[in-house]
Amino acid sequence: MASEDQLDPKFQEQTKNFCSYIFTEARTKTLTEGIMVTGKGLRTLVVTYLDTINSGAVPRLENAVTTLAQLENSAAIQKADNHYSEQIAQRVSFPTDMLQELLEVHAACEREAPAVFMEHSFKEDKQEFQRNLVEIIKNKKDDFLMQNEETSIKYCQTKLDQLSKALIKSISAGTFSVPGGHELYRKAKEIIEKEYHQVPMKGVKANEFLQRFLQSQMALEKSCRQIKPSLMGRSP
Repeated sequence: MASEDQLDPKFQEQTKNFCSYIFTEARTKTLTEGIMVTGKGLRTLVVTYLDTINSGAVPRLENAVTTLAQLENSAAIQKADNHYSEQIAQRVSFPTDMLQELLEVHAACEREAPAVFMEHSFKEDKQEFQRNLVEIIKNKKDDFLMQNEETSIKYCQTKLDQLSKALIKSISAGTFSVPGGHELYRKAKEIIEKEYHQVPMKGVKANEFLQRFLQSQMALEKSCRQIKPSLMGRSP
């Protein structure tokens, strides 16, 4: 490709004059209803017209505008969708301690998304794309709610595994299978519960997961409670 200084000076002068005219004198291209088309939108219209002509068909302005609207509004939906997701990610740290915290952030971002769409939309008369955006945001909200729960479950599982490690080891060693073992077990379990409650940022599944853990220990606790001195071997 030739560099600018290799071009004919007369060609360069004519090019500068043409560009100067476009920037200072030419009016913005408008469609019916006074809709202005510039930049990428104008390029899309021109390409659509040329493709139609090259195919042997007769170009129609209505078809070109429809194509432009599809492309521009699809891109506008993507911008709005990206804005919603990015704002959720910036304003929320998963897992949230309360569901309401996430819902409030969602509501704020949900209000912003249509404004982003309208800023970049083109000839959205039937509101078809806006309805699509509403459905997309709804699905994204459900995804974030699930992510919030899954993050909470994973975190709670990790913390309970860490806190109950000594308890599980003692169970395997038979520490509680002796007279008075139930009291030892009860105290060990209370310590785990207390330490678990002190762990921050457990999320929306914190209490549910603790209850699961306690229920999983009920059979062992019952077994420890049934051990009596009379059932144990005695020295001669």
